[in-house]
Amino acid sequence: MELEEPLTKIVDGKWETKEIAAARLAKKSKERRDMAVEEKVGPLYQMKDYKGVVAAIDEAAKAEPLIADDFAWLKVVALCNSGNIDEGLKVPRRC
Repeated sequence: MELEEPLTKIVDGKWETKEIAAARLAKKSKERRDMAVEEKVGPLYQMKDYKGVVAAIDEAAKAEPLIADDFAWLKVVALCNSGNIDEGLKVPRRC
């Protein structure tokens, strides 16, 4: 259950609010980053602009390298759908 661990820490006096706040901030930052990328690539994918999808992911990954890992699956799909299957198979995937 999700409450057992926090309640145990609170009772034991080991509840670290700074640690919890930092973890929440990191999670929210990743969600915002991912949402920004999704807003760019989503319409491109729906229009079947697979080269645009790949370009948008690559551009976003220049600023934030973790994006390359998080969106590798979509890059593979876009490359394969555009006929670049060999390139799609070369994309590193850490799933």
